[in-house]
Amino acid sequence: MNKIKLLSGYLKGKEILYYSHFVKPTIFIIRKILFDWIKDIINKSRILDMFGGSGVLGFEALSRGASYLFIVEKSFAVCNSICLNIQNLNIKNVNIINIDVFEWLNLLQLVKSYIKSFDIIFIDPPYNSNYLFYCLNFLLINNYITNDTYIYIESYINFEIEFVFFKYKILKFKNIGNIKFYLIKKL
Repeated sequence: MNKIKLLSGYLKGKEILYYSHFVKPTIFIIRKILFDWIKDIINKSRILDMFGGSGVLGFEALSRGASYLFIVEKSFAVCNSICLNIQNLNIKNVNIINIDVFEWLNLLQLVKSYIKSFDIIFIDPPYNSNYLFYCLNFLLINNYITNDTYIYIESYINFEIEFVFFKYKILKFKNIGNIKFYLIKKL
């Protein structure tokens, strides 16, 4: 297992473990920029991490004052490593579900108000997939987000998304190396 350190907050310097052959955590500089972008809204926010991976984005959010974290992760092995980190960090305000994100979203058709309770949504899917496109479209079409929901997305630099088509507005945008990332909201 590999290790990555949390950057700030009450868990600053704590390490989380992850399987490098399953996930690629968001790198230090991108996490720093992201949390600079959301520093004024992170306190007491409710976070949804739709592709848990290493869990580093959600754990960083909790460390910086988020009140609750819900993680969706498809891989059983990755879920187990996230659960180990939850235990090692002694975090109580987090839940994780081992399910494909689209199966989970479809289950939520009956309780749409649940997903609307999230203030910030992290969407950092595997880069070689169209999951980002489908997630943004699904959230909008099914009215799963409010005008107050912030969404962070991350992808390879060559992955193009037409935000006007989805009726999202770009609040922040940056490229670093071969990665581009955005903070967006519904129009």
